[in-house]
Amino acid sequence: MMNNQHHVSHYVPTINYLNHTPRRILHSKRNHDLCPTPKSRRINMLAEDERYCSKTVFPGKGIKRHLEVPSIPSTSYGNNESLDLCPKRKFSLPKNISNHLHYPELENGKRWDKLSKQVWDHFVNNKQSEEKYRIKMDLKDNFMNLLQHKLPNLDFESFVVGSSVSGLGSNKSDMDVCLVLPDEEVEQTDTLCILMQILRKIRDHHFIKKPQVIKAKVPILKFTDRISGVEVDLNINNTIGVRNTQLLNCYSRMDWRVKPLVLIIKRWAKDNDINDAKNRTLSSYSLVLMLIHYLQYGCGTPVLPCLQSIVKDKFLLYTSVRSLKMQEEIPKWNSRNNQSLAELFVGFLDYYSYKFDFSKKAISVRLGCTLPKRVVMNNISPKNNAGQWKFICIEEPFDQTNTARSVYIQQAFNKILNVFRTGLQMILKRKDISSLIDL
Repeated sequence: MMNNQHHVSHYVPTINYLNHTPRRILHSKRNHDLCPTPKSRRINMLAEDERYCSKTVFPGKGIKRHLEVPSIPSTSYGNNESLDLCPKRKFSLPKNISNHLHYPELENGKRWDKLSKQVWDHFVNNKQSEEKYRIKMDLKDNFMNLLQHKLPNLDFESFVVGSSVSGLGSNKSDMDVCLVLPDEEVEQTDTLCILMQILRKIRDHHFIKKPQVIKAKVPILKFTDRISGVEVDLNINNTIGVRNTQLLNCYSRMDWRVKPLVLIIKRWAKDNDINDAKNRTLSSYSLVLMLIHYLQYGCGTPVLPCLQSIVKDKFLLYTSVRSLKMQEEIPKWNSRNNQSLAELFVGFLDYYSYKFDFSKKAISVRLGCTLPKRVVMNNISPKNNAGQWKFICIEEPFDQTNTARSVYIQQAFNKILNVFRTGLQMILKRKDISSLIDL
């Protein structure tokens, strides 16, 4: 029996960012004052921000906002800034981050044993550690304190989304954060305005490195934490990300093979230059949905069920994201599929190389099957349109748009298909993961 215990240091450096740790800001009715049209209102709002930063308590239209200064000795932090030790936090490690791994024997005398062990070892050596998870959560808490401190009129809740909490992240994964404002239908121009306002307020803070606003379909504020080196992508009201993170978290806990397969597929795609939506290839999210679909539908006996079909009341588009539980209870599932990690990985490459008909079919994790492309093109959804369904069609499980719409030219599609087919040929020939990725 192989040793599945992976040593992780439980020491987490104390990360201190602020002079003050404000209490949660009370909800204010002035939700749009970040981007007022009249210049005078902008000046008034900024003046209130300065009052908030310089006084412990100030009145604000019927609401008292308190800045509680903890009675903890200050300490010097690098550039002579007097900083305050943040209160120690108790972290309960989610199930998806657990480092205590007790899974079945990987070697059983078959020809794919070596590859299975390589896929597993890659997972153990690269999965997000408990320490990295805690550092990210500490960074998120301190950044939100900074945001409340600098912009007290901004009413928001924050959610860490993506692989940092879905259970599918590596130690090199960045951290995606979604700010949810009370008005969940903020226009893109307003989103850009708010992000630019946040940028101006936080850009000179000592732990913020290389901040910039990226003007994309979903605008983001990107920066690197100077202390931990973690890269952060901040968006506003992209609540679909909160929902699909919860869904992927549940799928990652349905079968032990999901996480190692996700990490090796993302690594393979990145090393072969097909894991970058900005360059017209596949996002990590699309790759994960492709794997889940294969494990639901393409591998013969299913490794995964279709959660949105068997637990219909848990994954709904119009429920409030504030009510979602990341560690949602899921039904017990025991797959009858006994294929090894290697067999499933090779099967994944084979399925998309030769068996899946990209010209006519679309992937639907929501339904656990394929759909005709003409059907998904006509999905009734506010963000859906026929023009986004071109070469690779992957239905987003909630808003039913195409997550692979970035692959919109023939040349990019040909490149992706060629990487799949070349990868399949190499792995069948050598049965060694080093033929696919740079170890």
